[in-house]
Amino acid sequence: MQQALSYLKYFFYIALNFNPVLAVAVLLDDIRGEHKYNLRTTGIKETYKLKIKGIDTSSAFEYMPSNYVLLEKVFDEVNKHPHNKTFLDIGCGKGRSLVVAAYFGFEKIMGIEFIPEYYRQLQKQINKIAVRFPAVSFSITCTDAAQYKIPDEVQVIFFYNPFNEKVMRRVVQNIVDSLSRAKRPLFIIYFNPIYKQQFLKEGFKEIYYTTRFHSLTACILSR
Repeated sequence: MQQALSYLKYFFYIALNFNPVLAVAVLLDDIRGEHKYNLRTTGIKETYKLKIKGIDTSSAFEYMPSNYVLLEKVFDEVNKHPHNKTFLDIGCGKGRSLVVAAYFGFEKIMGIEFIPEYYRQLQKQINKIAVRFPAVSFSITCTDAAQYKIPDEVQVIFFYNPFNEKVMRRVVQNIVDSLSRAKRPLFIIYFNPIYKQQFLKEGFKEIYYTTRFHSLTACILSR
């Protein structure tokens, strides 16, 4: 019942904010993906409206899960390039991308999330998911992305447009700082890449771009 209610709310949010045809298509993708990966991550939450003591949520965008079909396409694509199987999701929400990353062969998977409620829920879920992947290391950190020091070993970083341009500028600088400390190939998977220019200005190049239903977009940037 709870899952059905999540699907219904998700459908109406997309139908009202975009269009009903897109809502049906996206919902069918979600139902298939939730079943395939045995997850319960469908939903929508206007994070910027949350009132949390000690946390400024005004820079955050709403929580929406990544489209499963796009996730599978970008993971297929990034795996065509040599990397060390480390993955970081900045703004990981309910952890959908973390789980799909494990299915696509990543061995060290990290996520950061600054909403404590999301973090606690995800930590419980990851503990259960880890049983499916005994060879995979999962770690979740509850912190502000702007203050987070990018691990120098990570080679694939994921964003689903989690925050505003001001925060993105600081996060991009943190990524550049990590590359200065440890030179290595680095791939950015970016869904709804409205601040892509911030990466291009720092020498990243777009190596892949894809869409779903002409409305959902994703790219891979590399440096």
